Formats: sequence, structure tokens, C-alpha cells
Amino acid sequence: MFRTEGFSSLYRGVLIYWASTTVSNVSFFGMYAFLKKKERYEEHPSNLWAFFISTQASIFTATVTHPFWTLKTRLILHLRLSKTVDRNGFIIFKKVLLDLLKNEGALAFYKGYITSLCLCTTGIVHMTCYEFMKRITGKLFSQQKYVNDALPLLNGAFSRLIATSLMYPLTTVRTRLQKKQYTLQDPVSYTHLTLPTICSV
Repeated sequence: MFRTEGFSSLYRGVLIYWASTTVSNVSFFGMYAFLKKKERYEEHPSNLWAFFISTQASIFTATVTHPFWTLKTRLILHLRLSKTVDRNGFIIFKKVLLDLLKNEGALAFYKGYITSLCLCTTGIVHMTCYEFMKRITGKLFSQQKYVNDALPLLNGAFSRLIATSLMYPLTTVRTRLQKKQYTLQDPVSYTHLTLPTICSV
């Protein structure tokens, strides 16, 4: 890839990725912090409250960021299926965006949205595990200052690892759904998230 397309090819699509991840993180953690404060979570911390708050934040984030992820997937598929390689990223982005709006309309940005709602479980599991681990490790290591300072990092890393490991298959299903909606070259039909769809993947 580096030899045939140059160093810049390694960063192809980085702007849309940067935009989508930035909006995603800001939306999720901003809404999560807002809801925690609104519901006075610190006064009555529990797994159930963490579940409800993270669920609301995840649904909000999925609604806001889904168009970014749809466009990112379309850009990747366009580059993979196109017979001509255009090195100008802006031209590619403009072409994919205009083709999407012209041929499928604005609602196309929300294709696969139901599946994305299922993917909200990643954020839900992540934050529920994080809050649970924070309470447990806080009690176990409350007297050990140096360990206590590192707990947010460790709790965040392990809770994210658990959530990603459990929910990653749904990410694969969403990508297949968007691919099928973009091209008819895939012989397997993925129209919506069902057990047969998951088995087909």
C-alpha cells in the first residue's frame, strides 16, 4: 500500500474518522456526565442507575453520530470497489456524499440505525462495568495512594476491554449490513439484524 499509493494512503479517511470519533466521545461522555449530575448518581450509586444513565447517553450518541459512521463506511467501500484510484481525498469525499444524497436521499445516512442502537450495548456495558469496578477497587485500595491514583486508568481499560470483547460481533454485522445496502456484489442478503443475519455473517 505504501509502495503503490504513497504514505498519504495510510491516512486516507482520517478526517471523517477523526470527526466521527470526536463527536462520538464528546456526545457520549458529555451526556453521561450531564445525566449523572441530573440524577444525582453520586448520592445513590448502583449498577442499575449506571445502566439507565449509560443507556440514555448511548442512544443519544448513536443518533448524533450514525451519519458519520455511515459516510465513513461508504468511503471505504467506494475505495475498495472503485476501478480508478483518485488520490484527492476531498474529491472522493465529495463524490460519495453527493452520490449518497442524489441516489438515496438524506435518510440513507440512517441506514443500519437499528443495528447501531444494538451497538449501544458497548457503551452501556462499558460504563456499567466501569462504575462497578470503580466502587469495588475504591474500597479495596482506598488507603494505597499510588495505586488509587492509577485506578481510573485501570478501571477504564479493563471495562472497555470487557465491553469490546462482548459486543464486537455486532460491529461486524453492522458493517455487513451497510456493505449490502451499498453494493449488490455481495451474494448474501443482510437486510436487518436478525438471528439468520448473524448466522450468515
